[in-house]
Amino acid sequence: MNVALRYKNNEDDAAFLANEGFIKVLSTIEKIDTSTSIISWMKRIMVNTAIDDFRKNKKYAGTLSMTNHDFEEVYGLSEEADLEFESTEFFQSLLNQIPRATSNVFNLYAIDGYSHKEVAEMLEISLETSKWHVKQARKKLRELYNQSENRKVG
Repeated sequence: MNVALRYKNNEDDAAFLANEGFIKVLSTIEKIDTSTSIISWMKRIMVNTAIDDFRKNKKYAGTLSMTNHDFEEVYGLSEEADLEFESTEFFQSLLNQIPRATSNVFNLYAIDGYSHKEVAEMLEISLETSKWHVKQARKKLRELYNQSENRKVG
């Protein structure tokens, strides 16, 4: 469910995604490699289920398209830096505030550890678009984090 929550904005959608993932786990349980961790294997199936769901959802097609000119214009806006967060729940609340397409690319790259090339292939987008989404996610997460810090101080 934690994996599904990273890819969906609400618990109902995440539960639906998790159920789809568990159906895949149960239907392929005989294929598990006993030399690997069952948890890692299940997580991989859940991530792949989220990717499949993302591809099926046509409303994101437009948000993933970007020209090379757009990428070059936007990519160099700010220096990349890792964010540190007080808790997973806090991070998830910030991640839920950025566009879904951007957060999905960010999840795959920064959290699940896929390369930009792998993300681009999985989501059928360009390598530059993958990099742009991660860059935008980090920028927006920084802004949201700073806003939350300002509210605490003020």
